[in-house]
Amino acid sequence: MKRRILLVFLAVMLVVSMASFVACGEDEGTPTTPTGPDTEVYEWNLACGAPLTGSYLEFFESFSTDIDRITNGRVKITNYFAGTLGSAADQLEMLNSGIAHIIYHVPPWSPGIFPLSELPALPFICATPTSINLYGKFLMQWDKCTEYDDYKVIAMCAPPSGRIWFADKKVTSLDDIKGMKIRTGGGIYARIPEVLGATAVQTPTADTYMTIERGLAEGLITDPGYMEMIKGWEIVKYGLNTPLYLGIHELLMSKELWDSLPDDLKLILDEYFQGFMTRWLLVAIEWETSARDALTSNGIEFYDLSDAELSRWTALWEPLIDEWITEQEAKGLPAREAVEAARNLTFYEK
Repeated sequence: MKRRILLVFLAVMLVVSMASFVACGEDEGTPTTPTGPDTEVYEWNLACGAPLTGSYLEFFESFSTDIDRITNGRVKITNYFAGTLGSAADQLEMLNSGIAHIIYHVPPWSPGIFPLSELPALPFICATPTSINLYGKFLMQWDKCTEYDDYKVIAMCAPPSGRIWFADKKVTSLDDIKGMKIRTGGGIYARIPEVLGATAVQTPTADTYMTIERGLAEGLITDPGYMEMIKGWEIVKYGLNTPLYLGIHELLMSKELWDSLPDDLKLILDEYFQGFMTRWLLVAIEWETSARDALTSNGIEFYDLSDAELSRWTALWEPLIDEWITEQEAKGLPAREAVEAARNLTFYEK
């Protein structure tokens, strides 16, 4: 029954989002002219520490041009993608110091600052874009989530689902992966291969291709979209089908900056942000499909673990989640409630 309700909700949400998407090209093109004495022009920097390419890059470039248009030029945004303003680890500090006014951020890039938002980086917790979209909306409205009290959350979503990839060895069991070196990010991500008996090789995102190419790692954990960006078929042969993890990706600005804006401008921006979050989901779902097609056509073999083997892997990962709950509850956070909510909101796209 719960799944049927969720499916109905998603269907309604996607229909509304498509209407919003069409409106973005029509109604948003002729916004109501702002009235009032405030005619200040705001010039902002948008920073992203990760590379963006293709339709995903176009989508985030459109964010800035849309904002210029719907505000009648009152807000102008300069984009700094691929770490050109600062590395992924520097994003939050750049926002707090005013170097950046909006950041594309992933919570594990700043471990411990947004703990409830780091939860989906754990295995099989909100491992799809739709799940992240739903859990993100939950966090944005949950009165027990206080980690964004100093920030304005513009939108939360995600790229395609994270998986494990292998350079030359088709891993089908725990015995196969034991002792292998797997490239990961830091924080929670590093624990995923370690629990399986592999060694986590933590490198910056920008060094992923080189790490595999030079044999410093025999596999990696990332998503199909990123693999397409870096032409992953040149460095790996195999990818697991099973969506393993994801993690929230978000656009943030400081609450101090947001509160300083005139009310009419906040109204215009808020209306746009709501539609943008849903359109981000649609882009992510489409990208998942197109990236997989590109990777497959270039020779990467996607395959499934047997049900019995997947159960073995899942059983090993479950204590990670229990450990996370214990750690966060010791800090006074509603971790168990967050896990329950995330699992209830998990939805696997076809």
